[in-house]
Amino acid sequence: MENQLDNKSTNVRLQNEIMVAEPESNGEDFNESIEAKFRISTVNDRLSYQAKIDSTRSKGRNFGLVGAHIFLSTKRVRPSRKEMDVINSSNQNYFLLDGKKIKFYQWGNEGKLIFLVHGWNGNVGNFSRFVPDLIAMGYRVVGIDLPGHGNSEGRYSNAVLASRAVFELSRIVGNPYAFITHSFGGAAATIAQELGLQADRLVYICPPRDLMSITLGFAGYWKLSEDEILQTRDAIESKVGRKLADLDLIRIGKMLNNKLLLIHDKDDSEIPYTFGEKVSQAWSQSKLLLTSGLGHRMILRDEGIKLKVLDFLENGFD
Repeated sequence: MENQLDNKSTNVRLQNEIMVAEPESNGEDFNESIEAKFRISTVNDRLSYQAKIDSTRSKGRNFGLVGAHIFLSTKRVRPSRKEMDVINSSNQNYFLLDGKKIKFYQWGNEGKLIFLVHGWNGNVGNFSRFVPDLIAMGYRVVGIDLPGHGNSEGRYSNAVLASRAVFELSRIVGNPYAFITHSFGGAAATIAQELGLQADRLVYICPPRDLMSITLGFAGYWKLSEDEILQTRDAIESKVGRKLADLDLIRIGKMLNNKLLLIHDKDDSEIPYTFGEKVSQAWSQSKLLLTSGLGHRMILRDEGIKLKVLDFLENGFD
């Protein structure tokens, strides 16, 4: 049975507003790294968004609000039957964040706590292959549907909102021993640690490097002009309440002392593995595992990857 946790602390405010200079270009072709592509999952979506872009341009209006709307919109993906079996085996609950229900799922009542944080347009079911083994190993597992995803309310999401949801989850169930994240979930987990959440071990699978790079990839996909990029960036920053240049896993990672296992596939067409390499280098204690042939999503279904993750949780880098 679903229960509500209406914690007064759900309206968490960011503590640190840090002024950060714009990142220097490193020569990478961000247009080849378009995580934004999987935001636009149907032809109808693309046509609708393109029509809004064309209309805004033809009327000479400020492009920012349209760009931010497209960038921050989420698309819900229905879990498979097997994923639903795992989800339905959990104890389900929710809390309120900015007046919207954020759903989370718990398996097990004892043992070290593991947080599962999915990627953009994902849901907790993406980790269904991990959950039975984690339970069998004696872990307590908690997964979350980020705002605007899965069974959580909302039509939009962003890294700051997602990190606040993860941080609030830790206030309810406790700090995790470890994270297992995929893609955008790595950004949410990292920023949540900047807010004060603590974890001993991190597993980041195919994480982004920073939010500015993803924004530039988005701009390349929609062929935005320089002015449109600036207007979109300003509108996004206004909505999320922070500078995009500040939402940088490398900057935050240098301040963390936990252990990071970073897994990235060389054939990832949504987030380049070079991003994962640089994130791994930012941590003082990290190990990078590069794979090939699994891409951005199948990597979560690979038995070998699962075993590597489970071994790291138990034995670290030994």
